[in-house]
Amino acid sequence: MNFYSYLRKKGKPISMNGNTILFRIDGHIKKDANLTLKQQKSFIRATQQFLDHDDGREGIYDDFEIEKYSQPKNTNEDFYRYITKYELETFVKNGKFRLGTINHYQRIKDKKRVDVGEGFTHLNLESPNKQHIKAYISGLNNLILCGSYIPPTDKRAEYLLKNFGPCVLKVTNINSFIRIIERHIRSTSTLYQRVRYSNIKAVKYFCENDFGIENDEVIDFETFSLIQNIISPFTIFSKTSDFSNEYELRFAFATKKDQRIPINLDIKGLLDHIEIIKE
Repeated sequence: MNFYSYLRKKGKPISMNGNTILFRIDGHIKKDANLTLKQQKSFIRATQQFLDHDDGREGIYDDFEIEKYSQPKNTNEDFYRYITKYELETFVKNGKFRLGTINHYQRIKDKKRVDVGEGFTHLNLESPNKQHIKAYISGLNNLILCGSYIPPTDKRAEYLLKNFGPCVLKVTNINSFIRIIERHIRSTSTLYQRVRYSNIKAVKYFCENDFGIENDEVIDFETFSLIQNIISPFTIFSKTSDFSNEYELRFAFATKKDQRIPINLDIKGLLDHIEIIKE
């Protein structure tokens, strides 16, 4: 099944200028009849259960928070990547790296890395006169490099060493590392943050103006951009609680168009900014 056939199977994709947002649940509340916070959470929980059943997975439906949107900021933490001896000798030492995609992580056959909920979140859009409660998949235009902020000397690293590999890399110069990759893939921007974990991923955003969404079908460019800009960073850096043992730290390189498959980098210059601290 190709990329867009897969998206259509999962929901209703809307594309603009090479970027796609996938509507899985598209809920509109009647004007001036906004739901209370308790009602919103009940709706989101029921939606999550329905979608998990549709995806063939069991989620955790205990209490959760609907996070208030905030402008994303990069961290200055150290980045560690846990890999196998084979990956180290065959790829890394030869300057070869792989950047993943939302689509790739949803469908990968490796049970340790697959996450059918990758790129998915609930979004509450509110304005003075309207309320929309939606479930999306987005961030499809990003290329992702996953690691952790936990060093191998930390007791919490036992899980990472066992599940991802006994060899550990550390990026020694984050800014230079980012600049090299950005130039190579022509990235438009890069975010570097910890992943947040929650039983159910949900974010809310208040807009002073009403949205350009009519009849549950039409979405204008301004509103598409608003949703894309809000939801993508939150989505990429949010995962469900069953992944919390990974203590994940990520690079997300935004590009101009959807990325269907992982990209293999062959850049020996990256080795100047990587230290092999365990092999």
